[in-house]
Amino acid sequence: MKDLRDQLAQNSLCLMPLLFRRIFQISRKCVLSDLPSTQLQTMILLDRAAEPLCMTQLAEELCVSPQQFTKVARALEERGYVRREQSRENRRMVLLDLTENGRAALESLLCDARARLAGTLEEYAEEELRTLLQATEILHTHLGKDRMEDNE
Repeated sequence: MKDLRDQLAQNSLCLMPLLFRRIFQISRKCVLSDLPSTQLQTMILLDRAAEPLCMTQLAEELCVSPQQFTKVARALEERGYVRREQSRENRRMVLLDLTENGRAALESLLCDARARLAGTLEEYAEEELRTLLQATEILHTHLGKDRMEDNE
């Protein structure tokens, strides 16, 4: 059983760069074409959030220092993709949120990415697609649980 877990972990790690490369290949053809990966990941995290996120939390999520993340936020703000605001509850906390311009640009990119990724799956039979879908749902649930435990 340990060998299976190790192999799955190895395969998952190998998949990540392939998925990122596919997404970034797509991004070269849209309005976000010259966006560094950390900036794109920031926009994706903000899009998935129900409310503005704390810059410190975003830095931790992206595994960068707060100083490095300040540069990421500044670059996105200069492009008009995000806005910074002070928290009403804690004046020392700076929140980041997507602007409508940022949300529209990201949605365009993600729509293209979904279509392109779906196209790469056309060679699979329905049963294989259902198996892959079930596997990704299990991983998503498991990894999401890990993220919630990290935040506690």
